[in-house]
This record gives sequence, C-alpha cells and structure tokens, in this order.
Amino acid sequence: MILRDMSPALRGEVTLFAQHGDGTLTTLGQGRNKIVRQGMSVLSSAIAGDIEINGMYMAYTNGAVSTTDTEYTDTASSVVAAWSNSTDGVVRVPLIANPSFSTSDGAKYTQNQAIFTALSDTTPVVPGAGNAVTDSTSKFYAAGLIYRHPDGYADDLLFSVINFDDITLTPDDSITKLANVRIGMHWTITMDTTEV
Repeated sequence: MILRDMSPALRGEVTLFAQHGDGTLTTLGQGRNKIVRQGMSVLSSAIAGDIEINGMYMAYTNGAVSTTDTEYTDTASSVVAAWSNSTDGVVRVPLIANPSFSTSDGAKYTQNQAIFTALSDTTPVVPGAGNAVTDSTSKFYAAGLIYRHPDGYADDLLFSVINFDDITLTPDDSITKLANVRIGMHWTITMDTTEV
C-alpha cells in the first residue's frame, strides 16, 4: 500500500464582538484573515512544542483610521511599528482561555478548527503622547494573532492579521471604544486536507 501525503489548506476567520459591562455579548462582524509568512515559523515552532499561539494585537487610533493594509511579509515588529505613533497604538493581550478545538467532519479530517479568544484592554505596547485608549475616541481598526513572548513584544511572532476594512462595519471600518465595553475576537483557524 502506498501512503500519500496530505496537503493542508489553512485559512482563518475572525468574529468581532462587544462585551458589555453586564456580561452580554453583541456580535459586530466577521471577516477573513491573512496568514503571513512569519506565521509558518509560528506553526512549525508550535508543532515542535517550542511555542504556542497565546495572544493578540489590537490596533487603534485616536485620529483617522489607517487605510494601509498589512502585507504577507509583515512581522510582529513591523506591525507594531506601523500601528504605533502619536495618535495610534497597539494593545497586546493574552488569550482569555486555552484555545478550543472543533470539527464538523472528523471522519474525513476536514473542518478542523482551533478557536482563539481575546478581549481588548487599555495599555498600549508603545506608550506615546496622544495614543492612550480613550472612551468614545479610540477606534480599533486592525488585529493580529500572535505568539506572545514572555519577555515582551520585541520577541513576539505574528501568525496572521486582519484589517477591519475587510469586515462590514460602520462607520469607517472601525469599532469605537465605548465606556464599560471591551472589544473581543474569536479567531478561528481552519485546516482541511486533500490527498496529493
């Protein structure tokens, strides 16, 4: 019997939600992510047991929402630099629970999903004048799924990114931070296989 290799197809989807002060959740939108090149290093290292996907970046602005999309060549350090200035910032948050696994078709080994969940906070990675997270002013507009290094963001690794302009949101492809509301994300990575 000849054993064949299986070719994996990897894709991701993000569901944005608001967590209100009373604990209720409101779904805000859903969109596809972009798995970056550095994500393959993350995946290989995770399979080897060296690291795990354990956090997220959430980019926000107190000015105009950025219209610059992230690229496949972006890394954790390049997006932090791009998203941090006098009006923009990045919050770096841990997952709120261990990732969960689900599959709708285990017998055929398709639709295998790992689901990561995180909530926003108010501490920017790179503090600066004018870029504090502020109720009714700060607008979240992009995010990244990351390996969150214990020594700090300089050693983080980026798995995938999403710009909120890929999600139907109003106004201006962003989510405004409101008092007593945290922005949350369910980030689902799906792996299917095909015989090659």
